[in-house]
Amino acid sequence: MSFSSDVKNEMCAVLEERTCCRTAFLNAAFSFFNILSDNRIKMNTENPAVARYINLLLKSMFPDSKFIGFKKNEQTNGYFIDVQDKNLIADMLNYFGLTDGKNASARLNRKLLNEECCMYSAIRGAFLAAGSVTNPKKGYHLEFVTFRYNLANDLKELFEKLGFYPKIIVRNSNYVLYFKEKEVIADVLNLLGATQMFFRYHEIMLEKEIRNDLNRKQNFEQANLDKTVNAAVPQILAIEKIMRLNKFDDLPESLKEIARIRYENSDLSLKEIGEMLKIPITKSGVNHRMRKIMEFADGLPETCERRSGGEKI
Repeated sequence: MSFSSDVKNEMCAVLEERTCCRTAFLNAAFSFFNILSDNRIKMNTENPAVARYINLLLKSMFPDSKFIGFKKNEQTNGYFIDVQDKNLIADMLNYFGLTDGKNASARLNRKLLNEECCMYSAIRGAFLAAGSVTNPKKGYHLEFVTFRYNLANDLKELFEKLGFYPKIIVRNSNYVLYFKEKEVIADVLNLLGATQMFFRYHEIMLEKEIRNDLNRKQNFEQANLDKTVNAAVPQILAIEKIMRLNKFDDLPESLKEIARIRYENSDLSLKEIGEMLKIPITKSGVNHRMRKIMEFADGLPETCERRSGGEKI
């Protein structure tokens, strides 16, 4: 089951209580239906919880009607609502404010959105009909999709009244109203009434942040280690040259001590080498002595003759 489905399932666990909120909810939900006209109202959904939820609200509004409600689509295993009775459609359009006075109008009716609770209900209706949210493990994205330009802007204005500022893009002839900021998406989930999913979302966000921090720390440490090793290579080569040419005893004792530690510990930083000395010195001091060692090595020939026979080694 997807993260969006879990959110919608939780939303459908609590029925809208006030009649004004139910009306605002259904006004928004029906506005996002596939077909909304004077002759037909039609919508499909794959989520059984959404189908049951809207059926309960419709039944509470039209207790005597036998024609309203989602039914099981045996071919797709989804659910659909298809109302074609013109008298019933007229009653529904008027009841849910889905008319401009003459014709069907798939718009959010401002007259139904005077109370903040009704604004929240309208957003919930829109989300159940046309919303989705990405699992935060994969990314941060929450969206509403409609092919109706004015409806997308109606929802945008409603969000802005509540202090949220979504963006709208065009995707495959549809208008997509979306949020990308993870904290804002969490707040929208709370607004939708998906409290448990809100907390789950935050847990996943926190896990990702901790994991990212650890990765950044590991990358930083690896970069420092690589830097240390890269710096140690020419130092060790210089020390090996001094040893190969039997010149190690020519070094002052202070340089011999550092040379031994470096030769045996290629992964140590200069600071760590300084701390291992009999008389500890600073990183700058170690760096200075290491340069002396390398300068000494640079001054030596690549080969050396034996005193006894001139044989090169």
